[in-house]
Amino acid sequence: MIGGITSVKRLFKDNYLRLVNFSFYLLATIVNTVLMLIINPFIAKNLSHSDYAIIGYHGAFQIILLPLVNFSLTSYYLRNYFLTPKDKLLELRDTINKMILYFGGFSLIICTIGFYIYFKVKNVQIPFFPFFLFSIITVYINNFITMKQIDFRLNKQAKKYFILTILLRITIIISTVFLVIVIPLGALGRMLATLVGTVVFGLFCYKTMNSGMKVNRTIIKSAFSFCWPLALASILWYFLSGVDILLLEKLNDIRNMALYNIAIGLTSKIAIFYAALAQTFEPDIYRAIASKKYIRMILIALSIILLNIIPNALLFIFAKPVVNILTYGRYIEASKFIRILIFKNISMSLYYTVILIIVGLGYTKSELLNRIIGAVLCYVMFDKMIKNYGYIGAAWGQTFSFLILTTIGILFILVQRKKMFEISEKNLYNKGKKDGFSITNSKR
Repeated sequence: MIGGITSVKRLFKDNYLRLVNFSFYLLATIVNTVLMLIINPFIAKNLSHSDYAIIGYHGAFQIILLPLVNFSLTSYYLRNYFLTPKDKLLELRDTINKMILYFGGFSLIICTIGFYIYFKVKNVQIPFFPFFLFSIITVYINNFITMKQIDFRLNKQAKKYFILTILLRITIIISTVFLVIVIPLGALGRMLATLVGTVVFGLFCYKTMNSGMKVNRTIIKSAFSFCWPLALASILWYFLSGVDILLLEKLNDIRNMALYNIAIGLTSKIAIFYAALAQTFEPDIYRAIASKKYIRMILIALSIILLNIIPNALLFIFAKPVVNILTYGRYIEASKFIRILIFKNISMSLYYTVILIIVGLGYTKSELLNRIIGAVLCYVMFDKMIKNYGYIGAAWGQTFSFLILTTIGILFILVQRKKMFEISEKNLYNKGKKDGFSITNSKR
């Protein structure tokens, strides 16, 4: 009887702490979103169709720039945290941070040169400088903020995560007010404001995480082995969810590009709710995989998907009044794209959850194969739909692309389920012994 009471108390305590952490993550998302929504009408009042086209076009490149400057190293850190002994965690974190610093810095230079050549050769009408530099530097520096947020999540320091996230958003908003509203610099001011906030907090996060530990070459070797399929798969991601902007630019329709980018921006704010869910429960999924509790893993995944449907359904119903308020009544036509892109948010949550499981089981190379197949299918689909249906076709293409990838991922799990769940246990535990910095019996 006493043992049963003790178990109930422990269960309540564990769930209470999880609920408190989720509340902070959700609160960070809510406050973050509310702040952006409050400032959005004033931004819309001071941005033209051309400004939105520039911001959206360069923003789409961030999909391909992110894996080029961080090589998916944050995924490696997240996955190996629970397999690494406590006395090695600082060494693991410092090594990953320095890899992002040096590898990312080199990639930043190469990418800038490469994209400049592309703009010239293809005679892109959207201006390159200084917008591309603002975009890529923001992506590069933001990796250190992401690492700090991951650290907070892994150590269940949700309150600190909340403070960092909100202070970052407030800094960006203050910069935006000054550079877009007070000094109407348009797209230049909007992108510069984001860069200012990111640089200030990114450098702070890097400094606080740098404990002065030496770089571990074994970790570097293991990280590159684990990450290169993920990084390549992430690069292919551009052909699944970013290439539409590239193809739409050829239509030379600035007005509809602005409306389309506004719709993407507003629906992405709702997608932040899914990000909060994923950030809260992602460590639990990895922990469930590490402890071989696969039923628990599936239940967590289903909970994430179902909860994500709620805010998206609400936006679908109230799309027109919401857009009317948030764009100062100037871009209400964007609501027609929003009602389509809502389905993209839902199909995206399906895909990310499926891939989280595949990656958590250690099958990064299989995810790469799935992504290659998906990239080919989705590029052909986008090309056909945009040629035939223009911007409406591109919006539906966003939804279909994630459904295609989700289907491929589920089929892979179903076909390989026995092999995956048996071999993944060896990959997850025995790999740590081989690498020399992980342990195979971690209970954290």
